[in-house]
Amino acid sequence: MRETAKLTADPLQPAAEQQRQAFIGSELYGKTIGIIGLGTIGQRLADTCYHLGLQVVGYNRSPKNLQHVRQVANIAEVLTQADFVVLLLPLTTETSRIIDGPKLALMRPSATLLNFGRGELVDNSAVVQAVQDRRLKAYITDFPHRDLQNIPHIWQLPHLGGNTREALSHSTNLTFQNTQDFLTAGTVRASVNFPTADLPFTSPDRLTLFFKDRPGFWAEVDSLLTQNHIPVEEMVVNTRDSVGYILMNTTLSLAQRQHWTTLRQALMAVSGMIRVRLLANASAPFSPSI
Repeated sequence: MRETAKLTADPLQPAAEQQRQAFIGSELYGKTIGIIGLGTIGQRLADTCYHLGLQVVGYNRSPKNLQHVRQVANIAEVLTQADFVVLLLPLTTETSRIIDGPKLALMRPSATLLNFGRGELVDNSAVVQAVQDRRLKAYITDFPHRDLQNIPHIWQLPHLGGNTREALSHSTNLTFQNTQDFLTAGTVRASVNFPTADLPFTSPDRLTLFFKDRPGFWAEVDSLLTQNHIPVEEMVVNTRDSVGYILMNTTLSLAQRQHWTTLRQALMAVSGMIRVRLLANASAPFSPSI
């Protein structure tokens, strides 16, 4: 009976037990995670981490109304306090290499930096030096780069977080819907490098203005609209990286619609104007080209 037990026992089990030391980790509970970029993904991450027992510190350019996040005034405060720092920012002229040598020097030597925003958010040479000097415990990035290859405590992931059949299908549908919304209503949602703008299309007509942001721009546009008796019924405006975008609901008369080309030329002559579109509500009889 004993002999039979020896023959049927799996010899891999003792070998596996001997390797346990190499897989000893640390508890997440009670640690502090710092999230830089509190958009949709950042907010979901914050909520999940809170329920796992982590303290959540966050920074966003525009403060959010979040229950479980202690929002701080600047990125430096996140870096000095967190055991794990997660980057979830888009890449812009302002965020390029936002984590450089001086910023890394603020982090704890026991801290881990995780970059799931864009590779260019981090100065690769600075993070390599920090890891090699043991001023940073580890760097994990979703954006592989040859400068980060074969360096202990730097892990590069193949950007597969959303690589499921369901996610790919959802992304396709979302892209189609966002494109359709932009073409028919001028709506911009979840854009990486364009000002977002959303306004219920409750009027017969809508103007969309894309422009270089500058002092006095709207005053000139408003004066031109007033001269041509174009009413501004509802409006939303947003700016990003020195450009702006306006959605404006209005009601044009038949004569104004017939002379749209002339009005468009006048609007395009305003300094800084990039593009002007006139959209018609789907229920309206007039449908100008976009």
